[in-house]
Amino acid sequence: MNWSGKALIGLVLIVLGGLTFLGMFGIHIGGLIGFAIALILIYFGVKKIKAGHKIFGAILLFIGGMMFLGSLPMLITVAVSVLLIYFGWKLMKKNEDHLEPEPAFSSHEGHTYKDVKGESSFDSEWKKFLKRQNKND
Repeated sequence: MNWSGKALIGLVLIVLGGLTFLGMFGIHIGGLIGFAIALILIYFGVKKIKAGHKIFGAILLFIGGMMFLGSLPMLITVAVSVLLIYFGWKLMKKNEDHLEPEPAFSSHEGHTYKDVKGESSFDSEWKKFLKRQNKND
């Protein structure tokens, strides 16, 4: 991909605007920038070492490694939070798959909600009462 100067500046402005917008809502991801720079330094350090520039590559690798170690607490926090969200989601989905209503009766006969009729004895008695009242009027 060939990036022109305008496109690169435009991308930087979009990223800065997005970070500012998220910052207004209390979402601060500025720590990710240091992490990204550390990964870039490590990448270029390894690339320089493979190209034969061992001293410059080792310096880049060392600086990137130190920055990466500084980002380690943030990475552990992100990993733990992602794992908590994942396992919480799995528990919720597991319960939805096997969701069965509680039995309608607690007797030992083994009745379940499928055995319950839609109309209770109170309902039938009430209807009978209303019919009698209408006949008397």
